[in-house]
This record gives sequence, structure tokens and C-alpha cells, in this order.
Amino acid sequence: MKHARIRDAIFILPFALLILSPATVRSAHADTRYVTDMLILSLREGPGSEHNVIRTLRSDAPVEVLEENETYVRVRTEEGEEGWVAKQYISSNTPKPVIIAGLRKEVGELESRVEELEKGRTSQLERLKATRESTSKSREEAFSAKNEIKQLAEKYDKLVSQSKNVVELVAERDRVKTANDGLRTANDELKAEIEDLKQDNESLIRRQILAWFLAGGGVFFIGLVVGKLSRKKKYY
Repeated sequence: MKHARIRDAIFILPFALLILSPATVRSAHADTRYVTDMLILSLREGPGSEHNVIRTLRSDAPVEVLEENETYVRVRTEEGEEGWVAKQYISSNTPKPVIIAGLRKEVGELESRVEELEKGRTSQLERLKATRESTSKSREEAFSAKNEIKQLAEKYDKLVSQSKNVVELVAERDRVKTANDGLRTANDELKAEIEDLKQDNESLIRRQILAWFLAGGGVFFIGLVVGKLSRKKKYY
């Protein structure tokens, strides 16, 4: 009951002021304003508490101002409903909760952006690390290739220096080859002579054995004949 009286007093006061001062309604450029800190604000069909209530507006609700006079303003809600509310409860200042909500939204967006940037930074660091490793490997390969080229150049210079005596080396090789061929031929001839000597020696040994055998047989035969002759002489 007490709250109802207070509410009625709040609504009656603007109406009384409206009666005391003629309502000079004037058009206003549509702009966005907010319901100030109060528990209930009625959206009415006309500029006065005698008009029917269309609905109630919550604190910090944004409304679009379409028209206003000294005590009331005609507004349009976010849902598209139009009506009149007491001007003293409409403020052009953005409410703190709306500001906080906006800041929270911005903070969330910034956090998302920071997270994306962090991921991008991590990816960039990984690519940079891979690039450094690849560069280091390329440097090592280049250094190795340089050393190899240097060694090949030294070998080439050495071969060029040695190639000056190639003709003499070839001639010496041919001479050595010819001498080796001659030695092989002489060696083959010596082997053939040795074989011939071996055969002659074997033939000579066989002839000597035969001669000794014949000589021994002759001596035996002569001894036999002499023995027989000696026995015959004794009988005579």
C-alpha cells in the first residue's frame, strides 16, 4: 500500500506540473536515451498519468526519443512500441551497467584478439625457428660444399701438375711392359730347356742302369765259363 501511494504521488506530480504550465509539445530529433535508476517506469498512451499504461520499462532500458515537451517524451522501445514516459526519468547519459556491459564485450573481443595474436605469435615463432634451423643447415651444407670444392681444386691442381710427365710415364710403362714380355719369353724358353734336360738325364740314367746290368751279367757268364773250363782240366 505504501509503495502504491508513493508511485501515485510520483505520477501525480508531473501531471500537476503539466496543468500548471501549458503543455507545449515540440518535436525533437530522434535520439537514444536511457531509463534512469528507478524500479518501475510506465510507458503510457499519452503525455500524462491519466493515460493507459502500455507496459513498464526496466531501469537502463534504451529508448528512442521521438517527441518531447517540458514533462513528457514520446519514445520508441527496442521492441518497436511507442508511448509516453515522464521526462525526468529519461537520461541522455549512458548508464553504468550499459557501459560496463559494453566494456565487458570489448574486453571479451580484446581477449579473443589477444588469443588469436598469441596463436599467431606462436605460429610465427615456430616458423622462425624452422627457418633458423633450415638456414643453419644450409650454412653447414654450404660450408661442407665449399670444403669439398677446395679439395677437388687441390686434387685437380695435383693432377694437372702430374699430367706434365704423362708421356714419360706412358713410355716407361711401355718399356717395363716390353721388358716383362721378354723376361716371360726367356723364362718359358728356360722351362722348355729344363724339361729337355730332365728327359735327357732320365734317358742317361736308364742307359747307365742297363749298361751296369749287362756288365754284371757278362762278368757272371765269363766266371761261369771259366769255372767250367777249370773243372774240365782237372779231369784230364
